[in-house]
Amino acid sequence: MVKITEDIWYWHHNVSECYYHIQLTIKYRRSVFQEYIEKEMNKIISGFIKVYYIVSQTFGYYKNHVHILCRFLPKYSGCQVISLIKSNTLRLLFQRFPEIKRQLWGVEFWSEGYYI
Repeated sequence: MVKITEDIWYWHHNVSECYYHIQLTIKYRRSVFQEYIEKEMNKIISGFIKVYYIVSQTFGYYKNHVHILCRFLPKYSGCQVISLIKSNTLRLLFQRFPEIKRQLWGVEFWSEGYYI
C-alpha cells in the first residue's frame, strides 16, 4: 500500500519524491493529436494510478508528440513505465478511434524512441 502525503510517497521501506519528464513521439511524426484524442489519452493515463501508481501531473500535446510530467514508484524503471504507457494507449486509442490506424498505415502508433 502506498501512502501519499503531499509530494512524498511512502511505500514499504522506501520514501520517494521523483518527477519524470517523458516525451513520446508518434510514428512517422504524423500530426494525429486533436482535442478529442488528447482528452481520451488524458483519461487513459490518469487511470494508471489505480493499478500501477503512476500519477500524471501535466500533459503537453503538440501535433506529433506529447510531453508528460509524472511520478511512479521506484519499483518501476523508466523503460517499464514508458512501455506501459505506449502499449495501453495504443490499444485503447485504436479501439476507440480506428481512423488513427489508417493515418499511420498499420498497427504502430508510437515511434521506437523516447525521452525521459
